[in-house]
Amino acid sequence: MLYALMGRKLVRADKISRRQQSFHCPGCGAEVRLRQGAINVAHFAHVNKQCAYESEAESNEHLLGKMQLYQLASQLGPAQVEVIFQATKQRADVVLTYQEHKFILEYQCSPISSNQVRQRTQAYQTLGYEVIWLLGPKYQQTKVSKQLIAKFKGNYLIFYNTHTQKFFLQYNL
Repeated sequence: MLYALMGRKLVRADKISRRQQSFHCPGCGAEVRLRQGAINVAHFAHVNKQCAYESEAESNEHLLGKMQLYQLASQLGPAQVEVIFQATKQRADVVLTYQEHKFILEYQCSPISSNQVRQRTQAYQTLGYEVIWLLGPKYQQTKVSKQLIAKFKGNYLIFYNTHTQKFFLQYNL
């Protein structure tokens, strides 16, 4: 995750120094560690891997994609990254309000089941959001199958590449 609580203040991993010691997950309140280095995106990781708001550890690709998508979304309207929804026990990658419409941008880099996609999408929809799934490079490198199309519920797929910072749209599938 890109943000954590330091006391009662929400801090971004790339904006702080290692001197601060105590960080906590804004969702579950558990202790998290600051991870900084020359190769990976600065982020926080749970000390104990159990969190109701995280289903898996986030890859560097995913962390970078969230930041880039947040920066792009901010150019369109009010946007937030890593928004926690207590009611659904979910943390959205990016939330955007555009022309009075509310969107959740989910950047999916790792494998996910159709059931998880459906559950997350429905939970966000009950809160009044439209969900846009953006797929990472691993998905773009695989052959587009009927199962992949069905999983993300549409006649189009949107891919995003953090290295080129470009979108690729496949439609009429």
